[in-house]
Amino acid sequence: MRIMITGGSGFLGWNLCLGLRKRHEVFGSYIRHPFALDNCSSFKLDLTSQGEIRSCIEQIKPDVIIHTAAITNPDQCEKNRPLAKKVNGDATRILAQICQDHAIRLIYTSTDLVFNGNNGLYTEEDKTDPLNFYGETKLAGELAIKELLANFVVVRVTLMYGWGNGMNGCFTDWMLSALEKKDKLHLFTDQYRTPTLVNDTVTGIIKVIEEPHVAGVFHLAGPERVNRVEFGRVFVDTFGFSRDLIQAVKQDEIPALVPRPKDSSLSIRKFQERYHFTPKGIKEGIKTMFELRNQS
Repeated sequence: MRIMITGGSGFLGWNLCLGLRKRHEVFGSYIRHPFALDNCSSFKLDLTSQGEIRSCIEQIKPDVIIHTAAITNPDQCEKNRPLAKKVNGDATRILAQICQDHAIRLIYTSTDLVFNGNNGLYTEEDKTDPLNFYGETKLAGELAIKELLANFVVVRVTLMYGWGNGMNGCFTDWMLSALEKKDKLHLFTDQYRTPTLVNDTVTGIIKVIEEPHVAGVFHLAGPERVNRVEFGRVFVDTFGFSRDLIQAVKQDEIPALVPRPKDSSLSIRKFQERYHFTPKGIKEGIKTMFELRNQS
């Protein structure tokens, strides 16, 4: 199968390239960070250019596109709303239109931040209500795909952790860097997510690819609703640091440009029932992350 991954140099995109390259013909895009992987073709793609998007797709002729590329930092999206709208929202609509024209299956990675965080453990049927512009742009992408395509999958992911490629990482990179310098980690007691080992996100998306006739919205996340402090304690215990380096704080104690949901945890029952797969909990997931570090 020919698979095109937008955002192949990003945290999730790069891990997808790693996971798919031995069993499929994989093409991964980048915009600022060129990358090289055996058995994976990389190419530059400007998602603000409709002509460039169409040209790339028509040259590659993929069977499936996994659309992971996005501006994911909510503060950056707020600072540059026009660019965030182009990359996160408009480009997704363009991809959906091209996929419609060429009968290409589209898998779109969205976010738990399409919810307002007032309830938690959201299902796929719950009402969306993003608190910030990042969430609005990702929701706009979802709506465009639903409008234009029948054969699509929207995979809402949440806080992912694990190893990246040194160019685009995740919050555990920041945690590990701070811990190694003996800096305090300021972690929230009042923000709840369902953290997911990125390797499990990749496994879940592979299962989606392998069932080509399934369509719809799915939540793919860890099985545990935890706050940042709870995650941090397991992380420092596993990596051999002192819990004294964790400073518990509330969200309103740390300045932020835009609000974040207090509880955007996701229910994964629908994914579990359809694909018979459950990502690891944080203890097993962080242990796996630690073991992968030692192997490398």
